[in-house]
Amino acid sequence: MSKFDLREILLLVYIFFASMSFHSPYLVIGKLTLFDILLICYLLFTLTFNGQKLLKQFLIYKPIFQLTLIFTLILFISMVVNSLRGISNPARAISIVRYPLFVTLMIVIVDYVGYSTKKLILASFAYIAGLCLVYYHEWISALYITKDFFDAAIPIVGKSSMINKNNIAAIGGLSLPVFLSLFYVLKEKAHYKKIYFLIIPIFIYISITILFTHSKTGWIPLFLVLSVLFFISSLKNKMVMAGIFLLGYWLIEKDKIFLWIDVILGKIKSESSWESRIFLKQQALDAFTAHPILGIGWGSFDEFLNVADNPHDINMQILAEGGILAFVAYFSVLFIIWHYMFRKIHIFSKEAIVPMLFIAIYMIISTASGIPFTFHSSWVVFGLILSYCNIIRKKKEYVEVQISG
Repeated sequence: MSKFDLREILLLVYIFFASMSFHSPYLVIGKLTLFDILLICYLLFTLTFNGQKLLKQFLIYKPIFQLTLIFTLILFISMVVNSLRGISNPARAISIVRYPLFVTLMIVIVDYVGYSTKKLILASFAYIAGLCLVYYHEWISALYITKDFFDAAIPIVGKSSMINKNNIAAIGGLSLPVFLSLFYVLKEKAHYKKIYFLIIPIFIYISITILFTHSKTGWIPLFLVLSVLFFISSLKNKMVMAGIFLLGYWLIEKDKIFLWIDVILGKIKSESSWESRIFLKQQALDAFTAHPILGIGWGSFDEFLNVADNPHDINMQILAEGGILAFVAYFSVLFIIWHYMFRKIHIFSKEAIVPMLFIAIYMIISTASGIPFTFHSSWVVFGLILSYCNIIRKKKEYVEVQISG
């Protein structure tokens, strides 16, 4: 077995386990998780045997890495300043050292895939397989406790679940553009037809799990992706898809539908979780107003405001805990990544649907939680979508050369 083959296997295994990072927060050294340690080991191995190629990728995406380092430095300064003020506990902010590792993970995946459709499929399946395994564990756990098939859906949000329902919904929702990218690249490859039909039941399985979480964090992204698939499919497939979705929605949410009808008719008062979320966002805004430049210190929201929760909005959390400087740096990182995604891809082309949908879903989920920014699994998706854009861009360049030639 060659060194390149071993490196490829190591990365695919890493992606498989990294997709479970929201499920297994095993701490190894301080705030560094098992996934951080594995990524560092992989980087050392790659730099030893194939370092020149990887370093070339780092030079291409140098602005992203530099902005991430600036963002991390701002959070570090905020941590030091607020620790001296006695506002925050520095031990809670050690996790900031992981953010450059997240971007490194994205670049490593882009380096591995290159312009190969086959490698994009392999990396995507490694990610999806890990995600499916976690969801399968949840279903089996629920079935084991309840001994009832339909009730197995409900405990995903209850006591028998080992994962917070918002985590399941958010990571599932963020993975949906990966499926869409696979639909696009596989549709044009006749010899990949078997794989194309394989991902359809997997997509349905992920969609059902998202529906069963009863979380808007996953429902809205699922609705967006299903809407795209609905409009690009044939009339017959449109009718089948609409029928399945409406029937599933009715079966899962019929009690809530009746509840909404009672609220509209004024029979009962709504007890929406949105009210508490709005309150937390207001608390985050108050914290920012009190400390606008460097915030209150990373990871100090609940301690500073004496609330047993977080803002459920990574944008507001960064604004409150890192101040305006960290907020600007954070969005600079996102904008430069999105810029790389859309290079030489026309924004109104059908291929642009995948990155556009990914950006929309990322912003929706990040506004509803802090999840997309803080898990390795999310940055695997960043790498997969960026790799998809690179493949589409290379294909367009090839076509242009053929036409001009």
